[in-house]
Amino acid sequence: MNYLIDTHVALWWWADDKQLSNTVRKLMADRSNEIYFSTISGYEIILKDRLGKLPLPEQLITHLADAVNDEGWKHLPLSLK
Repeated sequence: MNYLIDTHVALWWWADDKQLSNTVRKLMADRSNEIYFSTISGYEIILKDRLGKLPLPEQLITHLADAVNDEGWKHLPLSLK
């Protein structure tokens, strides 16, 4: 199954936040599922960090693409087509 996760889901996943439901955790941990991370979520994370609205570890900000790849998530690029 294919799933597009939003920004909160990605951040809660990385933080092991209890706000992420057990159902979503199981779906994301199941390697038979394709998890997609939107470029827009990446921009949102970086922008909110720069504005001081979402203080995140510098490692995550500077290596966001690597963090997505390390999870095995697929990049969903920005396109107007």
